[in-house]
Amino acid sequence: MFSQTIEYALRAVVCLAHHGEAMTAPQVAAVTKLPSGYLSKVLQSLVRAGLLSSQRGLHGGFTLARAAEELSILEVINAVDPIRRIRRCPVGLASHQEKLCPLHQRLDDAIAQIESAFAASTVRDLLTDPSESRPLNLVRRCPGPSPQPAESADPAAMTLQRTLRIEAETMLPDLLREYPGVRPVLDRYGLRGCGGPLGPAESVGYFARAHGVELSALLEELRAAAANPAFHRPSSGAAPAR
Repeated sequence: MFSQTIEYALRAVVCLAHHGEAMTAPQVAAVTKLPSGYLSKVLQSLVRAGLLSSQRGLHGGFTLARAAEELSILEVINAVDPIRRIRRCPVGLASHQEKLCPLHQRLDDAIAQIESAFAASTVRDLLTDPSESRPLNLVRRCPGPSPQPAESADPAAMTLQRTLRIEAETMLPDLLREYPGVRPVLDRYGLRGCGGPLGPAESVGYFARAHGVELSALLEELRAAAANPAFHRPSSGAAPAR
């Protein structure tokens, strides 16, 4: 009865609601066990519907546009594959245009009940339900409002969290702006010999393919270099640490 697109959208929204921070499409795909290519299209549909927000760049990704307790399951469904009520006779009988026959009226009544049930359920409800089975095996969160960002956090932990977001689609110009210390890693794999500036759309994944580098190994080295405080963006007038 419900399309695969609806299933994908609900999994993605539940994942983002639980995570509470921006996630890239590949990160969402890994948690939800969905194909990244098609999931990206679903996420963009949710953005166009105003249910998700997206931001490009090194620390970008997808987040809920509203709190999980304010987002109904029906809104998610209707954003990607709307529920269709029976408003007119599907057979096209002229005598049934003003009033549906008992068959189609009962079908529409059933659809209306489903629609009402989804409208009354929020994404937050899915995460706080006391059932032993959890959506996507996510850890249960306590009932209550969606968590707010902490006013302060350990800088080292924040840096590690950010660097883990360096993915295949991360743009190299953004990466080098944020973490100049990763330049030696890229130079070692051939960036120095490229000649000319990087294109604005050149990603880590594109760089790996162009230079015959194993993507997972490159990502691991870039994240390690970016997590090193000695290689963070230098203050004005200071030479970068070596």
